Amino acid sequence: MKPAARSACLLFAFATPSLAFAQSGSRVIPPVAQHFGPLAVVAFNEESPDPVTLRDDLLAGDRSRRMRALRAMGVESNPELQALWTAFLQAHVGESDSKGVMQFISGGMVESNFGDPGSKQYVLNAGFDEGTEHPLELRGVFERLNGQWHHTATIACRCSMYDTTEPLRDPARPNQLQEWAISLPRRVIGTANESRTSEIRFRMRDGRLWRLIQFESSSETCPNDTPSSAHCRFLRSFLQRATLLGEKGNQVPGFVVIT
Repeated sequence: MKPAARSACLLFAFATPSLAFAQSGSRVIPPVAQHFGPLAVVAFNEESPDPVTLRDDLLAGDRSRRMRALRAMGVESNPELQALWTAFLQAHVGESDSKGVMQFISGGMVESNFGDPGSKQYVLNAGFDEGTEHPLELRGVFERLNGQWHHTATIACRCSMYDTTEPLRDPARPNQLQEWAISLPRRVIGTANESRTSEIRFRMRDGRLWRLIQFESSSETCPNDTPSSAHCRFLRSFLQRATLLGEKGNQVPGFVVIT
């Protein structure tokens, strides 16, 4: 019972921000640049071409078109992103001039609804040197409002990451609200072989990405020189819907972390 109670208290804050905003009538807008460990989240507020054309540029064989798409994601216009982009290129000094573009790993776009009701978001992915010691991963967030596309955010990390929307999109529920989950795996140097993955969930509101919750979603610990996975310890955490107690003793819908 004690772990469940601690989890409920932790996630109570996750369940109530929208209520607090409604009561106070004002919000503290997240800063332009946010940092969550190695992950940088940079806010933009600029009109954008249809992100489908940017995806096509990323997938094109022409270097200039790929760079045009990366510039549209802000890699040269924002100091935070430019620093990461420059550091990535410096890690490949002496290699081909086109290294930063020709090593492009993936370009995809997923239609989502993790914003205000009636809005539509697309996430454009770009990854470089995935699986090496010097990766760079970018995600551009584009939102369609009043018939016009806007570039609202770009997240970047000199690490490997993967993302998804939850719950998964249901064609039968076009207005289903989702959350955008970013997972960051990392390996821990120590006396054992250890890896951990943290998950950060976001929602789009007022043109900014708001963090809902951050927690460790999985971990794996194996003794050095272990002969098989039978000697390893695996932990997996996930969110489960629950009824929580509000500040006034009333019941409110929320989530608990189950490990």
